[in-house]
Amino acid sequence: MNIYEHVICFEKADGTDKSYYAAKASHDALQAQKGDVWRWLAPKSIAQGTDVRNLALVLVKPTYVPNCGDAPEINAVRHKIGIVRTQESEKYVDLSIWVGSLQSADNWKQFALQRANGQIVIGTFKGQQTNKVDYMQALKEFYESFPYTKVLCDVEGSKMRVRIWEKQGVFRLADEGLTVGLGSTSMSNTNNPVIDRIDQGVFNYPAQDSYLVKIGASILEGNQFTLDNITYVAVAGDTPDKVLKQLISGSRYKVSEDHPVEAYAEAGSRTISNTNKLTVQAVFDDVLSGNDNYHIRVNGTPQPGNVVQVSATGKTTKSYTVQVGDSTDDIEDFFNTDVGGFYTVAAGVIPQVSFLAGIQVIENKNSPSINLSGYQHINSYAVRRWRIIVGSDVRAGNIFYYGDKQYTADDNDTSLDIAAHFGFDSVSFTVETETGATPNAYAIKGFLYNENNVADVTISEGPKLARSSQLVFEAEFKCDIQSGTYQLGIIDERSENPELIALGNHIQVKDKAVGEIIEVADYGDAFGFEYYENGLTQRLRLPVYINPPKQQTEEERVVKFMGGYRRTTTKMEYVSKLVTTAGHLPMHVTLASFLKHEHLRIGNKVYYNAGEYTENMLISGEDLRQATCEITELGKEKNNFSRYRSNYYQSGSYGGFCKVIGEGVKGRLQLWLRSSEIVREIEDWQLLNTASYQLFAETFDNVNLTIYHAGSHYLTAFLPKGQRIRLSDFLKFETGDEWIIQVGLTSACSNIAAITYACERAVDLTIAYDCQSVEKPAFGEFSDDFNYDYPI
Repeated sequence: MNIYEHVICFEKADGTDKSYYAAKASHDALQAQKGDVWRWLAPKSIAQGTDVRNLALVLVKPTYVPNCGDAPEINAVRHKIGIVRTQESEKYVDLSIWVGSLQSADNWKQFALQRANGQIVIGTFKGQQTNKVDYMQALKEFYESFPYTKVLCDVEGSKMRVRIWEKQGVFRLADEGLTVGLGSTSMSNTNNPVIDRIDQGVFNYPAQDSYLVKIGASILEGNQFTLDNITYVAVAGDTPDKVLKQLISGSRYKVSEDHPVEAYAEAGSRTISNTNKLTVQAVFDDVLSGNDNYHIRVNGTPQPGNVVQVSATGKTTKSYTVQVGDSTDDIEDFFNTDVGGFYTVAAGVIPQVSFLAGIQVIENKNSPSINLSGYQHINSYAVRRWRIIVGSDVRAGNIFYYGDKQYTADDNDTSLDIAAHFGFDSVSFTVETETGATPNAYAIKGFLYNENNVADVTISEGPKLARSSQLVFEAEFKCDIQSGTYQLGIIDERSENPELIALGNHIQVKDKAVGEIIEVADYGDAFGFEYYENGLTQRLRLPVYINPPKQQTEEERVVKFMGGYRRTTTKMEYVSKLVTTAGHLPMHVTLASFLKHEHLRIGNKVYYNAGEYTENMLISGEDLRQATCEITELGKEKNNFSRYRSNYYQSGSYGGFCKVIGEGVKGRLQLWLRSSEIVREIEDWQLLNTASYQLFAETFDNVNLTIYHAGSHYLTAFLPKGQRIRLSDFLKFETGDEWIIQVGLTSACSNIAAITYACERAVDLTIAYDCQSVEKPAFGEFSDDFNYDYPI
């Protein structure tokens, strides 16, 4: 488990902090150079339950002893230097979908993302493009035009990453399970399914007597149960319920009024197959008067039903069936009946003997029973009979209703399948109702498309909502801050006089500060930090020095057989020693973990640290220590391969920042800037990584939007109320840039004289707005879907 530890630490301003992350050791004072931009992560408990939108980072003047006669000044707020915010990943649900094979031109397909209860999340996509590129682009445009919240999509071949933002009071999607379903459909089937009802008139049932029939628990195979003219012979495994179902349908037996009922049970008998075996032999004795004499011998234990048979040429075949009490002597005596007690045959003839186990009949000894009880008399009554016929025109999606049941036909269903679902074995059957009632039996066409028309789309990742336990703190030490020693603070701005709620490290603001800006980034959970927001880095000035680099070489050589050698691998690197000033343990814990991040930038160079972080105690008892380690500069390796190969992942473009200021944005529109990986909402001011961004807006009023770059006018446009808008071109934000986005109210029918677009040369264009139409500049100032996406 990674425990959060950081050189920057806050405690309650009143000194009563009992939280886990409160300072437990000395935390060093840090130096900040005017113009520095810092960003770090810290637990949400630091906010003390206050909505982070009401918090701000400040520099306060620490408590000091006033000169004689001066009023005491304790923790006075000097400068507002930054913001506290949640990670952007907490504002949207992230999922990826994979689009498989596309539909053919004659096979309709559609789909929707659905909750477990079937509710559709962001609409049903019904595009029928047969080209993958066109399909993915149409799907992207469909999702991004969702009217109730912001949706952004990134397409990579057949994969689309979808990010869906939460909109307070309008749209909310937690990290819940989603499925791919058919979605909404409105096109009905074109066939004509029917269930006909034919009135066959009234039928009068005569008066009847009714009885409960009970079958006793003692049942053996062969027991006979008789109820009037119906007799049932029980088989092995029968139960009272099984026997009853063979005699009557339902739980009561109905007969005509005053009809005598005959009900009785008999034990009967059952047959079993014998399993014994008798040994039968024809044993030769002697020859007498030209004939051969044999004795028929039987060995074993006879069972009733055994059959012994003896045959010979010139003699009648004899068979003996064993009866109860018979012995082997009885069987032998039956066959040895010729003169002298022999079985005599002609000379040379050999008797043939055989044995069959046979079966025996056993009389049952149990006491089966059948009883009548619960006599009821039923008066004569009338019903109306109906002939119900299920029509043969059945198509998938047709819905059939009978009674309180309904059934939706599938692709291969026939009219017989429909009838079977309602419990009938024919497409034409008779039912009865009260004389004044009509059976509920009808069919509707239903929708043409069903689950067989769901597009080949799967959710490959997510949905997930990355809720972090850590907040983002961003600070800018402006050039107009007076040099001196301050203390970090957090204020609650809800009241007219902001309340100081937390105090942190002491900060020495200087024109030239000690140390280097160290910026790091990683993925997910790393060293106690949660990097859930795309493009998120931590950036601090820490008291380190980097010595000039030295070349370091590693090589492998092979000695040749005839002498000499050949280098197989040679690598040359620039290695520098990093040395810290004296500091307490929290500073070293932070620095050591920073050096082991996936991405590491110190100053303007990218490094990695592959060795040990060595600490030396300086002053015994004060826990002051100094550390050294080696760092290697990336991108300067040299080797003897014919093509470049590096063992290290390049850190990319982390390190550049620009500043965006929003004026008059709140309450008039929502404004976002989006790069390939980063999306930020602009309300007040924001520090952004350098990249090319596209501007998105959602307007609540008719407003004029003006953009300034480095103080110079860049673009002006009128944005109508209730529209979702995006700028067609990208704004290129470079390191150190300052952009100001100014918003002001305007009338719904106004003209903006000029739009100036900054590119290779300034281009002045006219764009006129009125209540009926919008004229757009010829070269496409805004994309075709700039507005009219959906009115909110």
